[in-house]
Amino acid sequence: MTENNINSCMLKFLLGTCFMLVSTASTALTLGEAEVHSKLNQTLNVAIPLSANKEELTTIKVTLAPDEVFSRFGIERSRLLKSLEFEVINNNGPAHIKITTDRPMREPLLEFILSVYWGNGSLIREYAIFLSP
Repeated sequence: MTENNINSCMLKFLLGTCFMLVSTASTALTLGEAEVHSKLNQTLNVAIPLSANKEELTTIKVTLAPDEVFSRFGIERSRLLKSLEFEVINNNGPAHIKITTDRPMREPLLEFILSVYWGNGSLIREYAIFLSP
């Protein structure tokens, strides 16, 4: 093999590797920042943007993280968190996790950790939400 052929093969290999890394990263499920659409003394209405492929979107399950995770993060798992309801929204518009409650929120600060599971993996993420008066 000539030096030009070796360089050409190395370049093709490196470009192919970069493409695989980019395409793998672009299909990983990610969560965005919480968008709060409610205020203190109202029922909770929060949207968390969700980036995932179609297959992931059909298998996503969202829950609060287990007690051990809250302990590891040093966050108290208050009784208030039991009232949170999670729903994955994937229709006309960007996909997101909708978090709601049936009762008005009386505490201005809500800290929690989400566990998100899907066919190819799982992730946890901490959120702190401030509800303005």
